[in-house]
Amino acid sequence: MYKRQQGLSLLGWIVIVFVAAVFATAAIKLGPKYAENYTITSIVERVAASSAANSKGQLRAEIQKNFNVSMVTELKAKDIKIETIKGGYSLDPSYEIRVPFLYNIDVVLKFEDSVIEMKK
Repeated sequence: MYKRQQGLSLLGWIVIVFVAAVFATAAIKLGPKYAENYTITSIVERVAASSAANSKGQLRAEIQKNFNVSMVTELKAKDIKIETIKGGYSLDPSYEIRVPFLYNIDVVLKFEDSVIEMKK
């Protein structure tokens, strides 16, 4: 019975290494983008919860200051949609980025975070 058992063939190993390399590349290239999105969302939520800003300009300045401290490069405060609503502001940090993946293959990441409402 043991004489008939064999290990994985060379072709099998090549396929496994290729699949593992694709997943490792995805983790290395896309992981930091997801981490930065988490930072952006947490900054906008924190500013919305604790800001005493009286205008959209003050809100943008406060958000940009936090972006600079946290070294956020994918999004600027001017790109966040801020709308006036009854009793406060609505902040929408949705954005889309294109990340080069392999050769001529790009991955489009679309971060459509929920709209954050800020009460005055």
